[in-house]
Amino acid sequence: MRRYSSWLEKKYSRRRYLKIHFAIDAKTEEIIYMERTSSMVHDSEFAKKMIEESSKSRNVVTVIGDEAYDSRKFIRYLEGNGVTPIIKSRRC
Repeated sequence: MRRYSSWLEKKYSRRRYLKIHFAIDAKTEEIIYMERTSSMVHDSEFAKKMIEESSKSRNVVTVIGDEAYDSRKFIRYLEGNGVTPIIKSRRC
């Protein structure tokens, strides 16, 4: 089983924790989707579900994310669905 290392694990010596994911309408600042996952779920993999669920009530045209969403697979998924990715790169 692959284990994801993170700054939380390094800083607090915790192996498992919960994450809360939010999808927010940037214009209205309304939370349109929210869910909790374990630390074993990678953000860029879970984001696909958030986009699919958010698309049921909104037209998703742009996704803004931090380094956790910087994966080629996820960016290709966004572009393939006509969504503009604005994602901070892990690479310099």
